[in-house]
Amino acid sequence: MKQFWIILWRGLLLRCPRCGQGKLFRRWFKMYERCPVCHLLYEREPGFYTGGMAINLVISELIVAAFVIPFSVWAALNANVPFIPILIAISPLPVLLPILFFRHSRSFWIGLNYWLDPPKQTVDEYQWDPNTRQHR
Repeated sequence: MKQFWIILWRGLLLRCPRCGQGKLFRRWFKMYERCPVCHLLYEREPGFYTGGMAINLVISELIVAAFVIPFSVWAALNANVPFIPILIAISPLPVLLPILFFRHSRSFWIGLNYWLDPPKQTVDEYQWDPNTRQHR
């Protein structure tokens, strides 16, 4: 269980789940294909990040619901609430939160996958050449 918390912490720091040193992202939306330090392959198969997108969507919408539901109840009980300005202030949340959580949801998904199903091959078996960024 200790390993799970280490991997989760590495995910929050946007680091490789195996070594904890390599970065996951080059830029905001651009990921490395492999860890620059230990050469762990981040995307194991096509469609790998579908689970990360689901995590992102669920967390974002739960946060939106946590704001909207209490506000709606409060606005329904108080007639003096300026509904339109507050609605305008809250309405960007469903669009902005998935963008803000994009990197962390992907990182968490990579870490969760690494914890539940660690890769069976090592760097030597891959014969990875870091200079050409291809298999030998």
